[in-house]
Amino acid sequence: GSTAQGGGASPLAAAVFAAMSEPGATRTRARYELLLMATRDPALDRIMRHSVDLFTELTRLVVRQFEGSERVGADDSGADHRHFVLMTFLNGLMLGFVRGDRTVSSPEQIDQLIRSVIRNI
Repeated sequence: GSTAQGGGASPLAAAVFAAMSEPGATRTRARYELLLMATRDPALDRIMRHSVDLFTELTRLVVRQFEGSERVGADDSGADHRHFVLMTFLNGLMLGFVRGDRTVSSPEQIDQLIRSVIRNI
């Protein structure tokens, strides 16, 4: 499988890595194609929104967990900003993978990138 070995990576990093590894990569490519089509099809948009909402909630959870462990007393607007940047980063990472970029090779590496993004915002 494509989960973190030894529990070293967060569930979000493991999920992103699974989406970038077969058979998940095929579904990720299809999901991006459907998301583009959904901009012109309200019925498809409603269906795709569920997938987007799940991913959004998972990234919010990771930011909240990070806030609790390393950013005690951080305000909600800062957390919202970090969430937006993290979502943008992860979508770019997965889109790059769909286009053939294989720079990232493990869920632990993704987890390190996630922490760096959140920490430096």
